[in-house]
Amino acid sequence: MSDSLATLAAPCSHAVEIKKSRFLAQAAPASSPEAAMAVVDSLRGNGGTAAQCLQQAARQSIVHVTRMALHCDFAQWALLEGRIRERGIAIENTIYGALAVDAILAVPSDQESDLAHLVADATQGRGSLAALPVDCH
Repeated sequence: MSDSLATLAAPCSHAVEIKKSRFLAQAAPASSPEAAMAVVDSLRGNGGTAAQCLQQAARQSIVHVTRMALHCDFAQWALLEGRIRERGIAIENTIYGALAVDAILAVPSDQESDLAHLVADATQGRGSLAALPVDCH
């Protein structure tokens, strides 16, 4: 089994009939472990049916992201924007100034170092990239 975290990609259900009793299990993605436990606490049923439902469900990996602030000269933004998008990094917000661009990025944690090198190289050291505080929106 892989050590990576995953969540359900979409809602799913599974039904089993046992001795003229029908057991229906339903599962859906949850936004947090707490939300998942709230649903679990409110349900009772056949554990085997629930296990089969979860085994058959499509999964997607949970990717940890760091929100980062990027600042660069306007002339360098076109190149950087293309390379950022090529890497699958989400650009959450962009503010265009007269001479510079500020952007908020959602960077997969395993790409932070590569992105820092990209920004340094593309801007010849004049751009900046910094992680935002966790509670910063």
